[in-house]
Amino acid sequence: IQSKKNKVSMTELLRCIPAELEEESDYPDLSGKKRKGRLPPAKSTKSSRLVQQCREPNPAQKSVDEFKLKKFTRIESKVKSYRSQ
Repeated sequence: IQSKKNKVSMTELLRCIPAELEEESDYPDLSGKKRKGRLPPAKSTKSSRLVQQCREPNPAQKSVDEFKLKKFTRIESKVKSYRSQ
């Protein structure tokens, strides 16, 4: 049973181009419907947010100078001196 006259041919209807079908919608919008027995998506917890922060690279980290005792500040590293030879 045809409810109203269609200007579109049957071949174009069978091609089913979504952009052309958006203006007319015969089906109900079920996007907000909740189904029985389904749980909503889990919310993030404090620990999951902290883990996510730790995994993201932080570009603002400053380069840390290596620690040396005061009495060894004037002594050259043996490893560095072997590499330069």
